Amino acid sequence: MIVNLKQMAKELRTAPILSECSVQELARVVPYAVEHCLEDGEILFQSGSPALMLYFVRSGKVQLLAGSRVVAEVEQGFVGEEAAVSSECYMADAVAIGATEVIALPREAISKVTSASSEALDRFYTSLLSHYGDRPIKPSLPISPIVQLKTTDWVQSCGWILSVVVPVLLYLWLRNLTEFDWNSQMFLLVLSSTIVMWVFGMVPEFIPGLFCILSLLILDIAPSNVILAGFASGSFFMALSLFGLGAVLMGSGLTYRLVLWLSRYIPKTEFWYAVSMFVTGLLMTPILPSANGRIGLLGPILSDTIDATGIKQGSRAATHLSFAAFSGASLLSHVFLSSKSANFVVYGLLPIQSQQQFSWIYWLQASLVIGLATLVLYFLSTFFLFRNRTKLQISRQQVEAQVETLGPLSSQEWISLISTVILLLGIVTASIHKIQLPWIGLGVLFLVLAFGLLKKNEFRTQIDWPFLILLGSLVGISEAMSYLGLDTHFGSYLTWLSDSMKSNFSLFIFLLSVTILVVRFVIPNTTAVAIFATILIPMSEANGVNPWLIGAIILNISDAWFFPYQCSYYLQFQELLENRPQPLFNEKLLLKGNFLSTVIRFLSIYLSLGYLRYMGIL
Repeated sequence: MIVNLKQMAKELRTAPILSECSVQELARVVPYAVEHCLEDGEILFQSGSPALMLYFVRSGKVQLLAGSRVVAEVEQGFVGEEAAVSSECYMADAVAIGATEVIALPREAISKVTSASSEALDRFYTSLLSHYGDRPIKPSLPISPIVQLKTTDWVQSCGWILSVVVPVLLYLWLRNLTEFDWNSQMFLLVLSSTIVMWVFGMVPEFIPGLFCILSLLILDIAPSNVILAGFASGSFFMALSLFGLGAVLMGSGLTYRLVLWLSRYIPKTEFWYAVSMFVTGLLMTPILPSANGRIGLLGPILSDTIDATGIKQGSRAATHLSFAAFSGASLLSHVFLSSKSANFVVYGLLPIQSQQQFSWIYWLQASLVIGLATLVLYFLSTFFLFRNRTKLQISRQQVEAQVETLGPLSSQEWISLISTVILLLGIVTASIHKIQLPWIGLGVLFLVLAFGLLKKNEFRTQIDWPFLILLGSLVGISEAMSYLGLDTHFGSYLTWLSDSMKSNFSLFIFLLSVTILVVRFVIPNTTAVAIFATILIPMSEANGVNPWLIGAIILNISDAWFFPYQCSYYLQFQELLENRPQPLFNEKLLLKGNFLSTVIRFLSIYLSLGYLRYMGIL
């Protein structure tokens, strides 16, 4: 019998429990649906057998038997809920009564629904209990990992000790120097403790930043309007607006619909699916201002794609698609102003005239050749790294069933689409209406809030408030440093970089890149960007070099990494794909590709120097 996925998708949309789920969650489940036709008396599953499948009885009847006793009879409902609630075994025998048709959903498919909604998991528990009445049930529940503070970790202990000892030692040294006044000394003591906390990662990154800001305010080291300048800056409000819009786009399912729409027209080969995964991540890059957010959206899509196409997990082809998805979401983050949080840090540190010049469009225009060179080198490297070409087996009917499950564009998707278009039009026409980009972003955020697309709880949980606190803190620290004149003072100690910046810019790029790569072994990305940008951007102005160019180099190279611990969104990528019987991709091969990406970042800067001179930036 030919399985009609579209018909099964319609039935699952109206099935108990699943009818309460979002169409985006159902669309991810549909590809796994398999129809089974049972004859009278045929056994569907037996008590004690592994609970690997959840069954929806679409027609006929299924009896649940405990020994010879009939526990329940199910029509137009679910049996085998043990698979949905992660029990190890079925608790009864399931036998067909008359000609019966069921739709089978594997445990890993239904987990896409239960992991996204605790209410769905509760309803499956209720359904399971309703079959067995007062019979005691002790399902084995998966225990969610809880991040605990490692109080016995000697590295953490050393970090806390050094956060106190380093400022004390620094004070004993500074008190004999006349070049620093009292306020400057106190600033350096607070900053040294903050940097130690960042380096050792004892607490989330925003907490040391908040500690530094509060300490500066309490000690009255600089005026409050200087220290808190970051929380009133345009970069802060622009980041807030884009985080809000990104949350709405992900929640509405508009981007997932776009991926399915593209799947209708993609040739069914490994190369083209890898290209589509890369392009999907690239299209999300200017819209979602967080690599973690883009990875979070692409991870389930990548997993579904590999499962649906029949690619062997851990194979070269699976690694190719995984690397393409990861690279598409992260490789060109420095090209778009709105693509990552660190870009706003650099944008906030630029002089006012440079901020006005480097609007979203001009930022892209200035980065165009760097981006194109990166693209060309990326595809050349993947061509040689992933030489095998696998023919994929994927049904067009499957894609159509998923699209039909989503149904027509919802009002939430329409408003999300219109909001995105308004934002892009506002950015493109900024030179005409002269409205600053942060206020355009705030206007769009108000639009989605006014239409109720971002509820009170979602506004609190979906926006990356810890990063916004970190961003405001970093800009405030930079402003306080400038107010005290410390940026100019410390810049004098980097004359070896200053001299090459002015006399031999090619050598400067090499020295700066190597320095950043070394520092990145111990300092997180955003922190490294803030430190280098705070020192080098004022230095670039003194040497007659465009400060945006220095920021662009810092942003590009600081994204490079060699070990997983250096990259938070790669750790997230691993976490999204680890709950599987076997690894989805070959990590050694993927890390080899990442090393080539680091080389690509370096070469793309040199390849763009001629264009930057033509633009008048260099």
